Amino acid sequence: MTCAGVLEPSRGDLSLETQSLTDAVRESQPLVVSMCSAIYESGVPGGEYLTVALMQFDSDDSSRAHYEFMKITFEVGGVPISEINSAAEGSIDQVSGLMDRDGVGRTNVLRQREWLLTISVGPTMAESSWVVGDLDAIGRGVLGRVK
Repeated sequence: MTCAGVLEPSRGDLSLETQSLTDAVRESQPLVVSMCSAIYESGVPGGEYLTVALMQFDSDDSSRAHYEFMKITFEVGGVPISEINSAAEGSIDQVSGLMDRDGVGRTNVLRQREWLLTISVGPTMAESSWVVGDLDAIGRGVLGRVK
């Protein structure tokens, strides 16, 4: 999986780069079936970006475990989070962390069945063209296309 088509072609001053990460991640994460990334970036060091990482796990349980790991990582790091857990099977669970430090504004993690998606923007939310609703819409759109 290369993430080709995950994000729309870039417009304006942003470039779009996609890549497969499956081989690199499988050695340390054997439960990952495939992984790829897509990134819009300005090309300016420390400039605006939006990145998507899409992972397919070998099962719903594996993706849920990784989702919980991501959530705990936010909590341990003191990152304020908001979470939406769906009780309905096959619905999307989502946790969002507002960092606004170290070049990351916000990261959303969405999980649906065996799929897990992270979306990050930066370098801060104030410097990003994307707002929280954009991250949600992009994430749900990507998950809608992969199921």
